[in-house]
Amino acid sequence: MQHLNDLLNTMDLDVLESLLRLVLRPAQRLSNQRALRTSFTISQDRILSLTHSWGTKEYDLDLKDLTYDNIAIPEELTTLTYQFYRHLTPTEAAGTAVDKKHDTAIPSPVKQKRKDSASSGGATKVSEGVTLITINNLNELGATDIDILEHVIEEHSVPEEFHYDLLNRIRIATKITDAEKRRQMLTIRILAIAVMGMLGDDHITFCKIVKMLGILNAYQILMRISH
Repeated sequence: MQHLNDLLNTMDLDVLESLLRLVLRPAQRLSNQRALRTSFTISQDRILSLTHSWGTKEYDLDLKDLTYDNIAIPEELTTLTYQFYRHLTPTEAAGTAVDKKHDTAIPSPVKQKRKDSASSGGATKVSEGVTLITINNLNELGATDIDILEHVIEEHSVPEEFHYDLLNRIRIATKITDAEKRRQMLTIRILAIAVMGMLGDDHITFCKIVKMLGILNAYQILMRISH
């Protein structure tokens, strides 16, 4: 199981899809054996990240629409929009407190000069709270998704706990206009939803998760895009 868990980090979508198909089998076996679910050591947090909405409902696109070749994808869906809550480490918090204390002793013109200097140098000041990242033209940041991920992490000081979810959002934004890749990402999402549904406390949980899809024929769609 640990080896399979490590494979969740793969950058190869074919491997990720095959992995989720493989993981679905033990998840099905464990669905009616609550006592044995603790033996399912694959990261459910990461699988849950793969189930997240793509934001297509806002543009009247359901999952069935996304399986077609000729569907028009709004430009907004190719923009990376990612939000997370940053908690400062004790060291970062102490540094922020020192900066605030120091700033109160600096005249306003000097403060503005320092701010302009930091801005021109590309420095990103880390602060606690909600951080919103919005980036257009993702492909300009790198040739691959991992290149883009590394750029965004460095530019916005994204904590490690959000890296996997961020990577998935980048994958969606860069591949949603490619019909073949879009269908593969859709397959991965439905498989992840199925795995999470099997690991829920009961079949009501599964029904709630399938409802997230906005469709009742998720399995039929999965079969359609798999063949």
